[in-house]
Amino acid sequence: MIDLHSFGPKFGMILLVGSFYTFAKSQQGESIHLDNTKFGMQVALTAEAGKGGALAVIMLKAQELVTAMSGCQAYIVQLSVSDEHTILITEVWENKAAHQASLANPQVLALITQAKPLITNMQHQIGKPIGLDGINSP
Repeated sequence: MIDLHSFGPKFGMILLVGSFYTFAKSQQGESIHLDNTKFGMQVALTAEAGKGGALAVIMLKAQELVTAMSGCQAYIVQLSVSDEHTILITEVWENKAAHQASLANPQVLALITQAKPLITNMQHQIGKPIGLDGINSP
């Protein structure tokens, strides 16, 4: 078992996403059933040199906004420890539709407009959350 606390409270890209998985015993051992509709995403945003702080402020505003939205279960903003210009975002939503609805919000669109000129690279990975130990979720 990996102890996520050993990575420190502010750092660590690993989010072991516990309450949405179901284990089914089989003759071969345990298997995970991905029978939920949760939607997850990991995003790495790289800012222009010297603009990482400004981008982080925008993403923290986005965090405040979207975590109050229906369907958002987690929106975690982190600073990369290996690249001071990179902001890491972990999102977990009830479903893909809730995530898409957030992108249509005028305040979210305004923050995207502010952030775009600062971003030189964006990488994202879509995920299927299978647990959320430590994350408050309905």
